[in-house]
Amino acid sequence: MTWASNLGRRIGCIRPYLSDKATSCLVNSIITSRLDFCNSSLTGITTDQLNRLQRIQNCAARLIMKKRKYEHITPVIYELHWLPLEFRIQYKLAVLAFRHFEDTLPTYLSATLCTYKPTRSLRSSMKDY
Repeated sequence: MTWASNLGRRIGCIRPYLSDKATSCLVNSIITSRLDFCNSSLTGITTDQLNRLQRIQNCAARLIMKKRKYEHITPVIYELHWLPLEFRIQYKLAVLAFRHFEDTLPTYLSATLCTYKPTRSLRSSMKDY
């Protein structure tokens, strides 16, 4: 993830000259969008890889909120109304599944998903249970 650390450093160099809104827009458009890109494929990644991506999100939050490296990051993430990366991935997958069942997903994505239908009736599918 050298691209993100290099971008973070470059944005950090020009941060004193940017307004808070401009910094937020820049970080969201460059760093956060890359973290969100195809994050449904990130479901099975190892903890080490997830921690590396989480560090990138933490650095992006520090850039926006002008926090130092050793300040606690959890309140900053909550103040920005961001989910930690692990939960962000789960949320995006849940939204994808919801949109599939509501038939609001584009057809090119909906065609790749299939609904699970058990071969026998389950107790959870009974109406009176």
